[in-house]
Amino acid sequence: VSLAIRSLRNRKEKDEAIYFLNERVKELSTIYRVNNILQNESHSIDEVFTKIGNLLPAGWQFVEVCESLIQFDHKAYHTPNYKPSPFSQKAEINTQDGKSGFIEVIYTEEKPSAHEGPFLKEERDLINTLAEMIQVHYNKKLNEEVLIKSRANLNSIFDNTDVGHLLLDDKYKIISFNQRFANSSAVAAGIKLEVNKNFIDLPLTNRKDFALTNFTKVATNLTPIEYETSYTTNETNYFFNISIAPVRSASGLLGFCLSAYDITKRKLMELEHQKIISELTQHNRDLQQFAYIVSHNLRAPLANILGLNAALKQPLPEETKEHLLSYIEISAQKLDEVICDLNEILQVRGDVVKIKEQVQLHTLATNVTSSIEQVMIESHATIELDFTAADTVLAIRSYMVSIFYNLISNSIKYARPQHPPHIRICTERNNDGYILIHFKDNGMGINLKKYGTQLFGLYKRFHLHLQGKGMGLFMVKAQVEAMGGRIDVKSTPEIGTEFTISLKEV
Repeated sequence: VSLAIRSLRNRKEKDEAIYFLNERVKELSTIYRVNNILQNESHSIDEVFTKIGNLLPAGWQFVEVCESLIQFDHKAYHTPNYKPSPFSQKAEINTQDGKSGFIEVIYTEEKPSAHEGPFLKEERDLINTLAEMIQVHYNKKLNEEVLIKSRANLNSIFDNTDVGHLLLDDKYKIISFNQRFANSSAVAAGIKLEVNKNFIDLPLTNRKDFALTNFTKVATNLTPIEYETSYTTNETNYFFNISIAPVRSASGLLGFCLSAYDITKRKLMELEHQKIISELTQHNRDLQQFAYIVSHNLRAPLANILGLNAALKQPLPEETKEHLLSYIEISAQKLDEVICDLNEILQVRGDVVKIKEQVQLHTLATNVTSSIEQVMIESHATIELDFTAADTVLAIRSYMVSIFYNLISNSIKYARPQHPPHIRICTERNNDGYILIHFKDNGMGINLKKYGTQLFGLYKRFHLHLQGKGMGLFMVKAQVEAMGGRIDVKSTPEIGTEFTISLKEV
């Protein structure tokens, strides 16, 4: 019964993971399709809102009872079966020229309660993102048209927009800019704007050639270009949508209008969606691996027990029955071992409440080696410790003890014959704010070309002449990832292996 319940639970979790993954794909697909509609310059505003309204229901959970309404500038665009409903989500649209409206998504019948009524939290994020995309698109087009029509109104437009603007002459000299540009994208890029200064000569780090290339394209084709860019300032990421438009008169090119719209919120939302999809995908892989274990590693001992039990029902000599009972006991023990392993893995996967603390690596390594002192003496193993670069790391202490124990034990277990194991453990800091812990040995090594994709798999073994059940490296990887880190490996057969664990410094 217990096994049946566990199997049903795993299957349910797998189905739920796949379902939510599909929902996130639907949401991202909706964002992608709406963006394509907005980018099509041949559509009128009526065509844009009609097309967007018709595709909105496909992004929501209960498509079959989902309808939508877009109201903007006193006009309404809705799907055929739309009607007012108590099950509704709305997001406002407000543009720079004073026009306003909203997007509304409704269910025509009641559905199970989720985050807000029958709607998911991700669906609230989706409708807000779509409203912001429409608002950004409308504002951008409006700004470009107004700026090209009248340089005389430039200052008033600059002071009343959510978009940062910078006006240059045809030699890249700064003519004017608004505070939005100076306080957002200029700050993020690490430059200080001054009228009459050459924009290209400002310290744009390694982006000078990129900027010149874009300005040259606009000057040559006399058409706007648009792209996204990002900056990192004080470990904070900023994202901007940049548009460079030519300012021209009948006599030719007068200069450039550079518009910068802060899309940090939207990009972070997109990155969060990607993270969710990645986590769901990994969760799905874990479920598939657990399902494989249940169907293979549990099936063999269970089949043995059932077969031996059937044999015991037959008239047999007492001695034979005793042998059969001993075999049943062995199979039951194997069954129990697999279940215990799965429980341990699930505990690591789900144990998100453990508190990180500053762990002193030299003390930890010394304690671990002391606990296996007899094994080290018998194998003539030596360990070299060098924590000069970093002796403390923010981590879960029990996980670090397990990681050190497993990696050191493996180095001793898989030593080459006639070569006493020598293990070097050292640390370094990289430029990305990570502490790297290296475990290097002179053991048998692993053929990574052949076994690299299976190295951290559950119950995977590569030296079958030695005892083991293939749990150690799987648990090491699970514990490292639970602390937000990663593990990499280099190995050469008959030379040795080096594991590198990367953990955030703070």
